[in-house]
Amino acid sequence: MVAILRHARPFGIAACLFCVTAAFADTRTINGLTFVAEGDASTYTFNDSNRTFTLTGAGPYVLTGTNTTALGAVRIESSCASGATLVVSNLVMSLGNSATPLRVAGGTRLDLVVAGTNEIVSANAGIAVPSGASLVISRASGYDNGSAVLKARGGDYCAGIGGNKQSANGAITVNGATVIARGGDSGPGIGSGGYSDSTPYPTYSGGDITINGGRVFAYGNNRGAGIGGGRNVYYSGAVTIAGGVVKAQGSYVGVGSGTPARRAAALTVRVTGGNFRPSYTWGDTGNSCDYADATVIDADGRSCSICPKTGFEPWQRVFARNVPNWFGTRDLAADDEGVVWLWTASSGTAVAAEPVGVLADGTDVWEGEGPGWTWSCSSGLLTLDGTKAVVLSGSCATNAVLVRVSGGGDTAVTVSNLVLVARSQNGDSAIGVEPGTTARLFVAGSNRLESAYYACGVGVGAGATAIIDKAPGFADEDVELVAIGHEGSGIGSRPGSKTPTGTIEIRGGTIRARTNTGGSGISNHGGGTVRIAGGIVYASAPQYGSSSAGIGAPYGCDAGTTIISGGTVVAVGGSYGAGIGGAEQRNAGSVLITGGRVTATGGSQSAGIGSAVQGTGGHVAIAGGTVVAGCGSDAPAQNGTWSSDIGPGGRSAVCDVVIIGGSVHGRHGMVTNATDATGAPVACHTIGGLSPGAAYSLEGAPAGYGMKDIFADEEGKIYVWCPSGYAPTALEGAAPGSGDPGGTGGTSWTLTTPVPVPHAWLDAYPFGLTVHGGDYESFGNATAANGRKVWECYVADLNPLDATSDLVAGISFENGLPKVTVQKGRSAARVYRIKGWTSPNTAGSGTDVTDVADLTATPYRFFRLSVELPRSE
Repeated sequence: MVAILRHARPFGIAACLFCVTAAFADTRTINGLTFVAEGDASTYTFNDSNRTFTLTGAGPYVLTGTNTTALGAVRIESSCASGATLVVSNLVMSLGNSATPLRVAGGTRLDLVVAGTNEIVSANAGIAVPSGASLVISRASGYDNGSAVLKARGGDYCAGIGGNKQSANGAITVNGATVIARGGDSGPGIGSGGYSDSTPYPTYSGGDITINGGRVFAYGNNRGAGIGGGRNVYYSGAVTIAGGVVKAQGSYVGVGSGTPARRAAALTVRVTGGNFRPSYTWGDTGNSCDYADATVIDADGRSCSICPKTGFEPWQRVFARNVPNWFGTRDLAADDEGVVWLWTASSGTAVAAEPVGVLADGTDVWEGEGPGWTWSCSSGLLTLDGTKAVVLSGSCATNAVLVRVSGGGDTAVTVSNLVLVARSQNGDSAIGVEPGTTARLFVAGSNRLESAYYACGVGVGAGATAIIDKAPGFADEDVELVAIGHEGSGIGSRPGSKTPTGTIEIRGGTIRARTNTGGSGISNHGGGTVRIAGGIVYASAPQYGSSSAGIGAPYGCDAGTTIISGGTVVAVGGSYGAGIGGAEQRNAGSVLITGGRVTATGGSQSAGIGSAVQGTGGHVAIAGGTVVAGCGSDAPAQNGTWSSDIGPGGRSAVCDVVIIGGSVHGRHGMVTNATDATGAPVACHTIGGLSPGAAYSLEGAPAGYGMKDIFADEEGKIYVWCPSGYAPTALEGAAPGSGDPGGTGGTSWTLTTPVPVPHAWLDAYPFGLTVHGGDYESFGNATAANGRKVWECYVADLNPLDATSDLVAGISFENGLPKVTVQKGRSAARVYRIKGWTSPNTAGSGTDVTDVADLTATPYRFFRLSVELPRSE
């Protein structure tokens, strides 16, 4: 068991890690069955008198072998309130008496994972899922639908899977595997048990029955439906077919109520995908037969009808064409007779599947799904669900593949010589990141991502995060990602108040982002953030017909925040847009530069860095780096107001400029009203006669002046901005620590924080520094995004602007023994200490147990983790 602890403070605060003795794999063999409980979460009880295993923990559990009445019945009861996982592998359970071999208790959920061929037979429901219970069936990893088989057969009036006699079923979901469910006499294949008495017939509102994939065969017997109710039962549950291959065969009705209680209940049958064939076997006087005992509707609520497509091989993979984008294609194939039965309100067709040329982990996506991904032919969406890192490669220029990164977590995606070109006008980005999801895009080889109209090459909307970096083992210049938007940004979001940008971070690789019109090369409007910490980045809006920034706001939008701390950045604005900052007539947002080599060129009457023509404000702060910026026109703008190289565009409201570091050059000498962090005016001191391209530090500059990434230009000059009275000189060679965000960068430290913090460390977070007016003391004592103080983040080597950057401890296992470890936030540059207590109420009496090799051999069960700076600091 791994126990995770997020401490309230990084130092000196006691907290508890609850150490539970590890429960290693527990194996029992009884009456032909082998039962395995794996790990701490697999708690269970065993009742020897009735040979029942009751699963009380989450599992996983594994069950295999053969058990029949001749050997003595063995039962499995799942009763974990939070859900349990049971793997059945080549299992046979055939109980001829009243015993139920496998039952899910009401109010609980069982995830049943199928490996090999399995058969469960009972005098009650084959697999009992009573009202209030939930069963989810899927195939085991490494198995396909043909090799993962589950057969379940019930007794008289009972379902193969679902309710016992005269009992409603709970929720039943099939996500994969081959499932063959047969009801007993008068029972349904899947659903609620039958009723043996005469009228009035009962109505059972069974739990939802949903089939998302796999191959499902549901056979009702003697007036029982294939899916729905047993004999004499009005069935009003909700049935949804969303994917896979499904055959539902009843004696009078494929899906619905058991006869003779037909068409008297509010049954909903919704088909949103898959190959679905309901059928019937016979009828008698007064009882007409039908496919479904209800109107079948699609995802939009429209009535739809069945349309068979023949001529395929049994189980041949197929594509659905001319169907809505929501139509589910998971496990879509011809059935065992080579027929595809499509239910649509449109003219849906099925065609044999052929490779589309885009590979996920080496598998052509036409296969439909693999670990961590699924693909729908009808919508063209390749969905990465975040459960596994995925490598995408290959080429598709037919709109057949559009990537969506979802799952709400942190997903690693490597693009390796991938070409995606969207051709529709549906606003489809080549790669889109869903809200709440972080996509880490690693770039290998040469890649091109081009959007459809009104979309982006890489779409990053509000609430989404994209982190772009070169793949491990590559240099920046060895890899390339070209992202092209059409009426949308190359990377980011399309213009408009309803489509704000999320967070975009570039750490490495050669990135070329551009748009044909409307969008920015890289956008950050609507409160979005662009961070560039490394790599070679080219971002541009078109020179004609565009009022968008190269990096910043697209036309008609206010800019968010741009932070550049490293790398090489070249940004070119549109015809009326800033290089970095604002769009025409809009706010330039905040542009913060603390390192890197930055070249920015604005469009007509628009600043290189700052606002565009007729801008409404903004803020530029430069604390380091080599910055060259030029406005888009050498002549005065209309009404005699010059556009700035850095600052406001022509006819613009004030755009503040603060320079506290770096070499900053305005090509036309137009850096408007620049001040230092205290508000004092600063002027440019040009230092010439230097070695072109060489790195320099400064002597005689103001205290705390940022010296990271200062390089002489091609004329051997650097440009230093200081208040009057300073006459800095250049020293060849980078300033100590100036290339390291955690380095000292000089001798300036905070004086009022409990632990002194180097100014250079705070310089690495220019947004926070600017928010506090360039005041190092104020920023050092402020509360960080993770809830700690900024100075505490320095001590713990955390990022104060990242809410997820924190210190997390836990218990891991080494050589089978539990050990306290630092699982997140660990740094080689810090010292960690662990103290142990026997009781949480004995604070102060703990003993240092930093090297906890075996917690089971110590009396300690409560621990405190502290982190310190090395003594050498």
